[in-house]
Amino acid sequence: LRFSFSVEEEAEGHAICLENDLSEDTFSGRSRRCIALSGTQIDKWNYVFRGNQYSTDGDAITRTYDVPVGRIFDNLFKVKYIAFIQDNDLQPDKGNSTFASISLADDYNGPE
Repeated sequence: LRFSFSVEEEAEGHAICLENDLSEDTFSGRSRRCIALSGTQIDKWNYVFRGNQYSTDGDAITRTYDVPVGRIFDNLFKVKYIAFIQDNDLQPDKGNSTFASISLADDYNGPE
């Protein structure tokens, strides 16, 4: 999974998830399938991979991620959907992030 991500205003959580159905079990299910990137509460999320988390103070920083999902997720399934998470139930009007240049490939030749 390759993508770029930037956060201008941090929410409670920002993540990208791989899914095989439309069920809302992203964090309560038994399969690890999300990559948490930023947020004030992501240390409390279960069953997520926390990769290179960061926060900003108003200046957006764009980072490109090259994630070997087959190596970090247990019991990887056929991916049918990509979900974008921005959790901020305490202050719903806060939080601003951007995902861009997203690609998902069957093989991986990136760094270990």
